[in-house]
Amino acid sequence: MAGSGTSRSASRSADTTTTAPDRDAASPSTGDGAEPAGRRRHAATPWARRTAGWLRSTTRGQATGAFLAYLIASLGIFGVPILRHPGTTVVGWGTDPSFYAWSMAWFPHAVGHGLNPLVTHEVWAPVGFNLTHATAVPGPALALAPVTLLFGPVVAYNAMSLLAPVLAAWAAYLLCREVTGKFWGSLVGGYLFGFSVYVTGQMLGHPNLSLVFPVPLCALLVLRLVRGEISHRRAVAGLAAALTGEFLISLEVFTTLSVFGVLALVVAALAMPRRRRALYGAGVSVGAAYGITAVVVSPLLWSYFSSSYSAPVYDFYPTLYASDLVNFLVPTSLTHLGAGTFFPVSTMFTGDISEQSAYFGLPLLAMVAGFTIEFWRRGWARWLLALTALVCVVSLGPKLHIGGQETMTMPWKPALSVPLLKYALPGRFMLYAWLGVAVMASAWLAVRPGLGRWALAGLSVIVLFPNITAPFWHNPVQEPRFFSQGEYRRFLPEGANVLVEPYGANGESTLWQAESGFWFRMPGGNVSTRAPADFGNWPITEALYSGQPIADSDEELKRFLGANVVRDVVVVHGTPGAWRALFAPLGRPRSIGGVDLYTVPRSILRTYADAHRPGP
Repeated sequence: MAGSGTSRSASRSADTTTTAPDRDAASPSTGDGAEPAGRRRHAATPWARRTAGWLRSTTRGQATGAFLAYLIASLGIFGVPILRHPGTTVVGWGTDPSFYAWSMAWFPHAVGHGLNPLVTHEVWAPVGFNLTHATAVPGPALALAPVTLLFGPVVAYNAMSLLAPVLAAWAAYLLCREVTGKFWGSLVGGYLFGFSVYVTGQMLGHPNLSLVFPVPLCALLVLRLVRGEISHRRAVAGLAAALTGEFLISLEVFTTLSVFGVLALVVAALAMPRRRRALYGAGVSVGAAYGITAVVVSPLLWSYFSSSYSAPVYDFYPTLYASDLVNFLVPTSLTHLGAGTFFPVSTMFTGDISEQSAYFGLPLLAMVAGFTIEFWRRGWARWLLALTALVCVVSLGPKLHIGGQETMTMPWKPALSVPLLKYALPGRFMLYAWLGVAVMASAWLAVRPGLGRWALAGLSVIVLFPNITAPFWHNPVQEPRFFSQGEYRRFLPEGANVLVEPYGANGESTLWQAESGFWFRMPGGNVSTRAPADFGNWPITEALYSGQPIADSDEELKRFLGANVVRDVVVVHGTPGAWRALFAPLGRPRSIGGVDLYTVPRSILRTYADAHRPGP
């Protein structure tokens, strides 16, 4: 965990050039107090020069420049189609973005209306749902609340998604700069992490997994503490803030960060015996930071453990969503390089494209090899190599896959019996391997920069460049006029429980609800893979998802509608299914704004109000 051994002050002076701004020569007076035209024309020049000098020659200025560079890269690569239609186009694909847009709207709405933000009755109504068992993002939602209130949840979601690689890259840049003391190598290292296939893959609809900037910040704080550059008090405060931020973004990443953080300290103590005293002190500070974090997030912890909700455990998920050994060398269509020749091979990988993040590329692997040769004699380098290799191994999951073929049992197999860890998808562990590789590349570029090394850095960026022509980076929001033009306000009473088809995760009803300002509730929702236990396993939900009537459909539908006090049913035109047959007991619908609107007869609501709710 020590640095490269080079003096930090000498490194910075060698890496940057301090340029004092020139001062304009005094202009002759005109005698009438008027400012000469030439001076007016160049009045801003000293400020511009001072700013440029600050950006070039100071640590904070260079950090600001790095952030701006990453921001421009994110907007240029991913943001152009979004900026054209920020309120009607979303980053990503599928229905996951609609849930996160809903989440961006829910938390400010709940806080503003004095509601419990952790338990919502807007979905799975009237029972409600405990959001600590979902992948909601309360931290980003509250941080971007002004954007949501001014421009809507879609714009806020897009801002969150486009900022994810920027913040990840910038945090990694700060870590690399701490290790190397050099700007350009750190700029490359930050980019490689922030725009890695891990981050860009999770941008397809999982902002809770792409917003990983607290991870390198935690590593930075521990490194500075071990080096003696900050006090234990400041380290504890900083770590507590970073850990709390990560907890409010993703419980999964918080959990894996904790596991691999402890593992990193243990491996460091073995690889660097001279640093064990400092590492022990760092461990004590990390423990104190976790204690503070537990107190801060205690309302969420209490809500999580007090709920009867049981998250579904699919035993095949850890095997399905794991790194394929071939993926370390072969890219997927997530990158421009992988969209052509390698496509037939990458389609053999298990899981889906957003989780296949093991591809580093030959140029970057060559840089890692160069780092190994250059720094092998240093304990911190051996620690970093060992830890990164270990992460890569466990990312292969409980069974080794080679080109999609399942083979031998792997070391992660016993972890499937560990609480919380059994929910983690091993392929996502590559987050930590990418951070290690980014630091290695940064250190190798900084220690002896040359044309060949920069050529490899450039090739690494090229082979990892996203396949921006693919359709999964941005997609239009599908919203019928009934919702987009506010026609629902004329026909749906405020607070009514409304069944919307497509149902749940089949469509974007959660987004339409959020954009309506939660005008109506829904007896379902795209917030989880399973209904809350108290909601019941209604037989009719099979038909609501498929659109095909089941045995005793009429009776089961009436029981569902009456017990859950569903006043209206909205079916979007074009939704596949035999909806007229399924909802025949409700009478003829009205066709309004691209939807069929059914009003549930009061006789059904009265007769079936006490219908037995089936158990879980």
